[in-house]
Amino acid sequence: MKTPLWLFVCLATLFRANAVADEVVFGVQTKLKQLGYYDGVVDGQMGSQTAAAIRRFQIAQRLKVT
Repeated sequence: MKTPLWLFVCLATLFRANAVADEVVFGVQTKLKQLGYYDGVVDGQMGSQTAAAIRRFQIAQRLKVT
């Protein structure tokens, strides 16, 4: 059975979107670590430690916590 081309295109798009998102999270983690808000592993994965660091940064900067 041949796999449809559209399936490959959809999967490639999904993997690319995830890679870009991981790069963004990696950058955010790096900056938050430099600023002292994040002490976890900089791995590009959006987890509970990253979310907590973002909240701490938002509170410290008097931003709306999202």
